[in-house]
Amino acid sequence: MLIYPNSTIAQKITASWVNMALVITLALPFLYIDIERWKFMTVACFALYTALFTYHRDPGMRFAGTYNCANSYHVLTYIVCYTFGFSTLFYWVIFPADLFLLNGLLQAICLYNTGNTLHGWIADYNTVNEAGYLHNMDKKERHP
Repeated sequence: MLIYPNSTIAQKITASWVNMALVITLALPFLYIDIERWKFMTVACFALYTALFTYHRDPGMRFAGTYNCANSYHVLTYIVCYTFGFSTLFYWVIFPADLFLLNGLLQAICLYNTGNTLHGWIADYNTVNEAGYLHNMDKKERHP
């Protein structure tokens, strides 16, 4: 297994926020539908967006300057976990944003302890900075 220089916590957060903002912005025209259907549709669009960019750099990664380091065996796990985390923006149990705050706390703990997001850690999916990406490409060229 190759060792990659990880992306920074700031890069991970930036990429996630750009992706969330992009999907929500694209879903805004459909807000005229009742709010519950819009929430569900937005979460479903985020799942599709995540699946579409699993093996490629999504706009958030391009903005943050990071690259994928996907483990193909756990892609579905990553998509489900990342989408679940996104859905906490729209659904709550006790008070508005309770799940979102809990998700943020779990993400912070996981980032501090592992250097990876919770969904990335569970799915063995990591992002790397440009140096890590170039290091990986160099290793592949030397060891086909």
